[in-house]
Amino acid sequence: MFVGDDAFALKTHMMKPYSQHGLSADKRIYNYRHSRARRVSENLFGIMANRWRVFHTILMLPPETIEILVMAALILHNYLRRDSLSAPNAYCPTGLIDREDRRGKIIDGNWRQDLQPTESFLPLLVPSKGHNASNDAKNVRDTFKSTSTMKVE
Repeated sequence: MFVGDDAFALKTHMMKPYSQHGLSADKRIYNYRHSRARRVSENLFGIMANRWRVFHTILMLPPETIEILVMAALILHNYLRRDSLSAPNAYCPTGLIDREDRRGKIIDGNWRQDLQPTESFLPLLVPSKGHNASNDAKNVRDTFKSTSTMKVE
């Protein structure tokens, strides 16, 4: 499952938040949890780009080579995160990634200021047409909504 923002069309494999107009409580909870899920991947990309500058530009490599490069960077990332317990701020310093304050307000991580504006980081334009989601896609999102608001006992 992929999580995206409004620039993406809702598909059975691509979830996006509900429209902000007239949200019910359960849809608001889903949107909040969807946002948190997106933030995890955004933070990972922010750390990766902050640590490996190759991710600051368009990779002019064959897809197979890009896959190897990304997998190698992910392995190194996981290794450095795990093995930096003796010096927890060495690889991922405090303030590098996004976080929430006590009131739930998102505080942007420093990685967001570090990114140089390049063609690869321009915001996606939201298409004006073609966002009519299938009933299957809506049902998948509604299922996630229902399970995200269930009370755990």
